[in-house]
Amino acid sequence: MRILFIIDALDDLDIAGDTSYALMLEASRRGHEIWTCGIEHLALEHDDPVAEACPTVIRQGPTAREAFVLDE
Repeated sequence: MRILFIIDALDDLDIAGDTSYALMLEASRRGHEIWTCGIEHLALEHDDPVAEACPTVIRQGPTAREAFVLDE
């Protein structure tokens, strides 16, 4: 299953105790595909919701820089 998380910029996340990070870790552990974007990347095209999102690899790490890897 693909799961989209609409979050603040990854570099700005304080992952210690961040609920989104915990949910992403668990979803990734269960084999789900994680995608991320910011609210500014959401839009409507002819009443259809669209998002400019990136596949995101989630890992355990002390900082956002070590915990997230964005695919292009």
